[in-house]
Amino acid sequence: MNIIDELRQRYANHEYMKQKLEVHIANLPELMKSIENEYTLREEKKKVIGELQETFINDFCKVHPFFYIPKTEIYVDEGTMDIVSEDTIIQLIGTSLERPLIPYKHKMTYSLLKRIRDRTIAHSNMDTFKFKTVLQSLPFDRAYALYFLAIVGDIIMNKNECVYFIDSSYKPFLKRMNEIIYFIL
Repeated sequence: MNIIDELRQRYANHEYMKQKLEVHIANLPELMKSIENEYTLREEKKKVIGELQETFINDFCKVHPFFYIPKTEIYVDEGTMDIVSEDTIIQLIGTSLERPLIPYKHKMTYSLLKRIRDRTIAHSNMDTFKFKTVLQSLPFDRAYALYFLAIVGDIIMNKNECVYFIDSSYKPFLKRMNEIIYFIL
């Protein structure tokens, strides 16, 4: 026996309750259709907002390419290589949000910061100009500079099994670089 039959049996002798039950049963198809429509609209809106959020996150990451240094919890602007505070990034997110996404500001901020934290220096896109600038700023000739950058890349990628050799005359430069990196990290 289903629940409707149970209710009809329970209120068979109570005229008022029996009448109310029949009215509700008669309105049940309309109510269910209304609930179904609300659910469908809510799902469509969720899908549209999700697409808007994903588009916004991708566009933001293209316009503001940041990467993250987890050991020191520092954000770096890839374009200028400047250190940027988390508050500055949050402000950029807040001022860049489009009107339909404003109610989802906290979720968007969390998602964007998570995406930036997942992007370390190893994932940054250094273009040819920046690479040549770095290469020319090193106090080595081109061959040594390329070798040195390969060493730095191996260290960033955690290739610990390698042994590297370099001329001892570069020791003061390496000490100074170590101090600067230690200060940053």
